[in-house]
Amino acid sequence: MSQNREINYNNGNSSDSWAEWRKHILLELQRLGNCYDKVSSELNDIKGSVRELKIQAGVWGLAGGLIPALVVLVYYIVEK
Repeated sequence: MSQNREINYNNGNSSDSWAEWRKHILLELQRLGNCYDKVSSELNDIKGSVRELKIQAGVWGLAGGLIPALVVLVYYIVEK
């Protein structure tokens, strides 16, 4: 992902030196913005997956709680 960029470290006070730094800074900001967008997108995917898992866990919890309740209910009806 990292790109090799050659930067001219000009010790003079020329505006050409600032123009090179300016380009470098803008490219770096653009790269960071793209990385942020990618991470944000992946985070949204993970949030969706977590939501699905919470729903599945709730359904399995409901089923796990109903089974003993049904067994007790059937036992109560049979004993009566």
